[in-house]
Amino acid sequence: MSQLRRWSTPQSIHSHWSDSASIRPSFPIHALAKPLSKFMYQRQATGIIAENAGSPLSAETAEVLATYLTFKDIFPSTRALVLDHLDSRVLKSKEDVQTVADSSVLGLIPELLQSYTNNPPILRSTCTLVGDLAQHEGSKAIMRGLELHPQLTSLSDHKDFDVQKAAISALDGLDAIEPLLDFFLLSSRLPTQRDILFILWSKARKGEQHARLIVQCDTILRDCIAKSIWSADLALVRVMCQMLLSISEYKTVLMIIADARFIAQLTALSSLVVSSRFTIFHSFN
Repeated sequence: MSQLRRWSTPQSIHSHWSDSASIRPSFPIHALAKPLSKFMYQRQATGIIAENAGSPLSAETAEVLATYLTFKDIFPSTRALVLDHLDSRVLKSKEDVQTVADSSVLGLIPELLQSYTNNPPILRSTCTLVGDLAQHEGSKAIMRGLELHPQLTSLSDHKDFDVQKAAISALDGLDAIEPLLDFFLLSSRLPTQRDILFILWSKARKGEQHARLIVQCDTILRDCIAKSIWSADLALVRVMCQMLLSISEYKTVLMIIADARFIAQLTALSSLVVSSRFTIFHSFN
């Protein structure tokens, strides 16, 4: 007679728990914790935005949203979502502009620009928020105090085109004339150069104060004119001529740089532009 023997119990594929096993689950909970927390934070942020959509932005809500820009385990898309929402608030309400300006959000902007250089959506959203806040005099002064010009100038040459445009727009909003001219010299992309000149042209048309700011960057402006001439790009030359035409409306401003070298540059520019509509020699008549 064969001896009775106990067959081994098959191991469950569902659980590792048993009296003899160590006290631990059969799957790594901590490996799931971070992704789940990221989804949770994203859902929370979306809920807060939806819940307060129909009312003015309160200081408390602004501070709560700011925390989603600082948490470590947050989806980049969640940060971009919060930044875009704050920007939409800034665009719609002057009261919300002040709320955002008084919150801790502004103090986080330099870190966001520095820490997410490889994340275009966050960079774009941050630069856009800076540019839109800078449209209001109260918040513009605060933004200037953050000294963002070096970071924005660097981002103006970012590989992502949307980040480029947002950074240039932010510099425009901050009236950062010299950084814009500097970047014009550094940029090798004609479309970007044209964008910068269009911004400067629009500033020159705003009034004598803005025209004077451009002309006061004497050496850099001359170098930019020289670069336009050497580019031989007709569209670029025309925008440069239009900007100088706008400046020439203020004779006292234009005479700051009206020397022999400048006259020679005007001659070269005019020789590149056939239409008399773009000539600027009439300014000296």
